[in-house]
Amino acid sequence: METKLNAKLATAHKYYRDGRSANYETQILLTQQNGYLEPDEGEKTYKVNQKQLKEIVPEYSSRHIFDLNLSFGPYALDYTMNGTSLLLGGRKGHIALMNWREAKLMTEFHLKELVRDVKFLQNELLFAVAQRKGLYIYDSQGIEVHALKTHIEPQKLEYLPYHFLLVSANNHGFLKYLDISVGKPAAEHRFHFENVNDMKRNPWNGVICVGDARGIVTMWTPNINKPVVRLIAHNGPCKSLAIDSRGLYLATGGADCKVKIFDIRSLGNPLQEYWTEVPCNSLSISQTGLLSMSSLSEVKIWKDWQLEKQKSPYMSHICTSSIADTQFVPYEDFLGIGTANGFSNICIPGSGLANYDSNEANIFQTKRQRQEQEVHNLLEKLPPDTIVLNPHEIGTVDKASEEVIKAEEKAEKEEKERLENEKKKKKKKEKEKKKVKESVHTKKVREKIQDSLMEKKKDKLEQKEKMAKDIQFLMDATADLFDVPKKKKKINEE
Repeated sequence: METKLNAKLATAHKYYRDGRSANYETQILLTQQNGYLEPDEGEKTYKVNQKQLKEIVPEYSSRHIFDLNLSFGPYALDYTMNGTSLLLGGRKGHIALMNWREAKLMTEFHLKELVRDVKFLQNELLFAVAQRKGLYIYDSQGIEVHALKTHIEPQKLEYLPYHFLLVSANNHGFLKYLDISVGKPAAEHRFHFENVNDMKRNPWNGVICVGDARGIVTMWTPNINKPVVRLIAHNGPCKSLAIDSRGLYLATGGADCKVKIFDIRSLGNPLQEYWTEVPCNSLSISQTGLLSMSSLSEVKIWKDWQLEKQKSPYMSHICTSSIADTQFVPYEDFLGIGTANGFSNICIPGSGLANYDSNEANIFQTKRQRQEQEVHNLLEKLPPDTIVLNPHEIGTVDKASEEVIKAEEKAEKEEKERLENEKKKKKKKEKEKKKVKESVHTKKVREKIQDSLMEKKKDKLEQKEKMAKDIQFLMDATADLFDVPKKKKKINEE
């Protein structure tokens, strides 16, 4: 058994070393670099506006700086993994799907009800919408494909592309995982707090981070029914979250007008703190590590924010209305901004990766390549159990001592017994309540039956008395005709 295990570990380590060396060799061939704004002496990059950028950047970039005036905001937005398609969801029910590079509208419809969030699934062919009562899935033509009414009043949505898991959280205290490849729920957790303000996934390990109204950030996995990490981030509500693509840094924005930067590898005191004039309502981190902070109608982009506290932002932009959502476009130097009056696409030089892996996300993908990639992704789908804080632990040998293993097994056994006892108590209480309800119901039914019987008896007695009076009246009336002596009435003398 040990020989077999050692052989498997040796092959796994060999694959890891070969992949690492191949990655190093390909990096030598990637000669393209990200281009940032380089100011002259005495100039500041944050003073450069979009109008000035249009004259500096190439025609392709200047053509894609635009604003859309829409009247059903504020708007939530999402991009596909390759950054070709844009999904807009207005809070008043407006849904629009477009290829923003070609300015081509793919579908547009109005739901005529509240829309809280929108999210692409594996590609632009399917997307999920968090509506007023439930979660609905539509295709690229705007046709409703699925209605998931078990996801009651979802507030935030996230999608794990390597696990095919759609995650929803609501204000009733439920976090639900849905496996879209088979259409079955993968997990359901109950958290004991309400008012989910933001939810983001960690791209490195697939852990879901939830920021709530208590100022606490909790991290969840589908295989554990309680948070694996609980971080007290702010004194007030936590309004927004953002995690970088490497899964190393966490940015949180709170109602206390602070934006804090945490190192996920060693959570504790924040690395840096940034003050804002008003609470930050949306955070986003680009593939190259640029951080956008939006508050009211202004968005600021920061560079090298994780290394040291910066004195001034890299770029800034002011919109015509309040900002609701922001997201960097993958593999492009653009930032999408969802506002109360529509959508804005602004140019942020250096925000997108210059080199891309076509096996991961192909920006020039054809229909045939998309179909093949869907099949490959389904074949390489990861099970939900692989979502852990440290993915490097998967496939390794547990070197814990026997005492520790026994203690863990004992704790698991006690936890199972506790849960079983709670279920039994719950069932017992439900049975008792049912019995009480049944007894009360039977008592009421009996009382009703007795009342009806008494009324029937009373009606019969009244009918008999009436008949007796009628007969007596007839006898008295006919007594003179037949010379029948009348009955003398008894007089009670006092």
